[in-house]
Amino acid sequence: MPDKQQGALMQVSPSIHQTVFKPDVARARATMAQCALYAPTPLITVKAPNGSGIYIKDETGRLGLGAFKGLGAIYAVAQLLAGLLGQQRRVLWPAMERLGDAENAALSGVTLVCASAGNHGMAVAKAAQIFGVRAKVFLPESAPESFARRLAGLGAEAVIAGTTYEDACAAAANAAKAAKGNKVFLVADFSIANDETTPALVMEGYQILASELEQVFAGTGIWPTHVYLQAGVGSFAAATARYIRLHWPMQPTIIIVEPDVAPCLRASASAGRLTVVADPRASLMHRLDCKVPSSLAVDVLAHADVHYHTVSDEAAVRAVQALHGSGMVTTPSGAAGYAAILSDVETGRLGGNDRPLCVVTEGAESAPCS
Repeated sequence: MPDKQQGALMQVSPSIHQTVFKPDVARARATMAQCALYAPTPLITVKAPNGSGIYIKDETGRLGLGAFKGLGAIYAVAQLLAGLLGQQRRVLWPAMERLGDAENAALSGVTLVCASAGNHGMAVAKAAQIFGVRAKVFLPESAPESFARRLAGLGAEAVIAGTTYEDACAAAANAAKAAKGNKVFLVADFSIANDETTPALVMEGYQILASELEQVFAGTGIWPTHVYLQAGVGSFAAATARYIRLHWPMQPTIIIVEPDVAPCLRASASAGRLTVVADPRASLMHRLDCKVPSSLAVDVLAHADVHYHTVSDEAAVRAVQALHGSGMVTTPSGAAGYAAILSDVETGRLGGNDRPLCVVTEGAESAPCS
């Protein structure tokens, strides 16, 4: 890395303030700071083939779950249950303080419902374990049995629902709707037109990651020139891009990275509206293989001055191998941003003076899909 070289000063579009997503980042930081499992994840530097340095935010140890998703789900559940308990200013973490009879009664019978075949479901199950409530995770038939066992190990109920992730999402939404008013909370990590409150809380939690990065770069005075954010439905990418645009004093080029068979965010940006990708092929980047984007993510990214990049399965696998050589074990989904950086180095889009950043979003032990 250069000794003391700052990022670029860019004019951020005023329209970023006009998005539907208006998070309370201070609340997110204060809430998760109370969680005994929370700690900032490391930022490391590796050498690119052209000799330049690449920043990598390593999420493989996040919250004991091996993926960034815990930031969103655990935080969202904390806020949902704080509202149920009538706690307007703070969250009661059962592991840290004794709950009263009224609070225990309020939490009695609470069930968290979600759809997943991977990291989000594990995060919701962990949140349920932390707060002493139940969790029901709807899975597609393609989910491995090992994932159902891991969920059971956290005390969650796994329910097989349909052949695809979209089928599982529909089943979770229907279950929550049928039980409305009976302490059943749908904890979705992506939004559709009429369901944005909880997905917005999940995205609010994701912004903690960008806040951690900001603190590191502010301390060194050296900022990335490019930020690569992999995306499935887009919640993580949109939340991080928005935080960067509103809070970082030095503005990088932001690149959204998607599988070449599931570029739903790029398609939505091109069409100017939420767009479903019809490509029937599946990607080895299971967590990113999403044909339908989050409506909140589409809205945020439309105002965040971002670029789009697709990567192939082959490129993602090569990136996994390259990271393994640096001592980091991840999956094609976790390595997608790094794959895009390697591609841009190879084509000359990134030069020796550039300082790209990516996020390795999960470790190899994270459960496949979604």
